[in-house]
Amino acid sequence: MASLSIPPRCLGRLWLIIALLPSCGPFHNDPSPPTSLQTLNVTLWVEWPVIPYGWEQIAHVIVTNENGDRLSDSTVLGKFITTPHRSQVVVFPRTDSEGYTSLLLPNPSNGIAIETARIEVQATWQDGYGMAWAEYQLRP
Repeated sequence: MASLSIPPRCLGRLWLIIALLPSCGPFHNDPSPPTSLQTLNVTLWVEWPVIPYGWEQIAHVIVTNENGDRLSDSTVLGKFITTPHRSQVVVFPRTDSEGYTSLLLPNPSNGIAIETARIEVQATWQDGYGMAWAEYQLRP
């Protein structure tokens, strides 16, 4: 295998070329500055903090802006987690004129132990974003 030998007088020029390469041409590694998103306030609660298996549970959400104004037509998506390895995505209806939406959660019909179910939601509206979560217990 042949080796590459660079004369010492050329090393300075080589380092200068390497240093200048990132500033040449249209490609840059600098990330663009993040856009400022408004913070949404997301209030999430469930109908029952403790509920027997097989009963219906409803998750309620209200979305407001930084001033506390309720936001209609917000998108609310969630993740419903019933055990550490079992979750499903849930899609809420868009918020109404009062910034409110709700969803019936699919609880298991039976179980033999106390389990904790968790619902995590994220809401978006125009250039805003917010998150919330709630938990409740399922009991035999």
